Amino acid sequence: MARALERAGAYWLEEPFARDDYEGPARLASMVDMPITGGEGYQGVSAYQKCLVNRTYDILQPDGRGAGGIF
Repeated sequence: MARALERAGAYWLEEPFARDDYEGPARLASMVDMPITGGEGYQGVSAYQKCLVNRTYDILQPDGRGAGGIF
């Protein structure tokens, strides 16, 4: 699906897997040329930390309210 979207001209793919799958998006990103993005729905800092450790997304999109605020 990602390759078909890429051929169709999609610029990015947002949250293509279940939110608790921290490794799937990283694997997909290594197979396609478009960025894999996500992270708006996470609550708390822990989930974002897991994303960074696992390199889950090319572009991590935290929502300031769910991430614990903007400091």
